[in-house]
Amino acid sequence: MGKLETKSIKKNFLYNLVYQVLILILPIITTPYISRVLGAENVGIYSFTISIVTYFTLFGSLGVSMYGQREIAYARDNVSRRKKVFIEIILFRFITMAIALAVFILTYATHDEYKGYYQILILYLLAFAFDISWFFQGMEEFKKTVIRNVIVRTASVACIFIFVRNQGDLEKYLLIYSLADLIGNISLWLYLPKYFRGIKVKHINIIRHAIPIIMLFIPQIAVKIYNIVDKTMIGYMITDKSALGNYEEAYKITNVLFTVVSSLGIVMVPRIASIFASGDKKKLNDYILKSFRFTFLLAFPMMLGAIAVSKEFVPIFLGEEYKDAAIIFNILAPTILGMRNNKCNWNTIFASN
Repeated sequence: MGKLETKSIKKNFLYNLVYQVLILILPIITTPYISRVLGAENVGIYSFTISIVTYFTLFGSLGVSMYGQREIAYARDNVSRRKKVFIEIILFRFITMAIALAVFILTYATHDEYKGYYQILILYLLAFAFDISWFFQGMEEFKKTVIRNVIVRTASVACIFIFVRNQGDLEKYLLIYSLADLIGNISLWLYLPKYFRGIKVKHINIIRHAIPIIMLFIPQIAVKIYNIVDKTMIGYMITDKSALGNYEEAYKITNVLFTVVSSLGIVMVPRIASIFASGDKKKLNDYILKSFRFTFLLAFPMMLGAIAVSKEFVPIFLGEEYKDAAIIFNILAPTILGMRNNKCNWNTIFASN
């Protein structure tokens, strides 16, 4: 690795570390407050409804984010091709998300026990339609997404403390949660003119991306569903949603640690995509090996430390109503070692066009 490249990767790693941890750390800051104000039952309802909506965002997005990040990295030095790729991919995403949104409105948002909550979460689905963070990640411009998240997420935390005051405020909590993502994603569009000004594009072909996106989506779908199906199953199996509330809070804490571990893999995707396109196999292997070594170096001490302090930490942090969350936390702790996100990133790069 050259010195400039190494410096760039370190810089992007730090930016991305902030980007990934921030979207989990700020909710963790509010967790002791929310867990006590809303109670385990409402936290469980929140977890269940979000898990249902996530299926629609998953199938609406397909593999667009990962595929788009890779394709933008490939076309980074060709402005005309880069704009063409962006327009084609974002139009494809609008179409698939529109289909997912229509199905969601006709099912859960109109005919379900929690339809009032699902109607609010329509905004959450719209947020995914306007998400173009993959473009800036492909351009290795992590600073912009970090600034966006700092401003929007900080504002959302302030709103939670101001407006969510009792157990009847779950709708307000979901509204703040959804609007934060929607406003944050729309704000990134303000940066686009800088990259495309004066460039004209002809012969837009959306269909050509369909097969590569679906082929990339197939190996991801098992991992994606694995990450949400547990909450859905618990929600359907247990009438008392307080049990799911305990699970949700334990999962949040574990996921923060996993985000730190997996952050480097996300940063490495655009850089490795460029190297893969150039055909430099020696350099490619060097980057991948260093990434896995660094990840394992972080993962093991985090997992052991989490298990060691969980019994004392969890009840103090969440409140006595969540005493079962400590046991769940210990069971979930080994997932910090999971390399699924990094593996998924490498699949993104090596999947055929």
